[in-house]
Amino acid sequence: MYVGSAKKKQSILGLIPLFKAVEDLGADPEELLRRRGMSLQNMNGAAVIEQSLELDIVSEAIDLLNDPILGVKVGSQVTFTSYGTYAMLLMSAPNFDQALKVGAQFQSLSLLFSHMTLHFDKDWIELRYTLPEASPKLRTFIADRD
Repeated sequence: MYVGSAKKKQSILGLIPLFKAVEDLGADPEELLRRRGMSLQNMNGAAVIEQSLELDIVSEAIDLLNDPILGVKVGSQVTFTSYGTYAMLLMSAPNFDQALKVGAQFQSLSLLFSHMTLHFDKDWIELRYTLPEASPKLRTFIADRD
């Protein structure tokens, strides 16, 4: 189970790559939702979901599929355009440094589960992703997906 801010909400669209991977591996993504009183038919691009609920769905999918590279499979389906407004915000930055700063500042608009921080030195820039507190299997999925 995910241990973090239960109040953070993000687009339901972040589940689409997971559902595609679930289907590709022969399972029914609708079953993951039905237990929570949700349905694919009722979802639209404007819907949001609490991050803790999304991670509970991810955790159940991990258990159901028992695929050690599920995070890689899901992450490979997330493209730059999957980030919508966040991607446009990054692309509008005048240079790479500004794109990184804007990316870190507005990461709540992204589909990331991890937390991104920037560290600058005169000779380098380091971008770090910090994983949330979660079970080891969920942390592995997040690291692979994000």
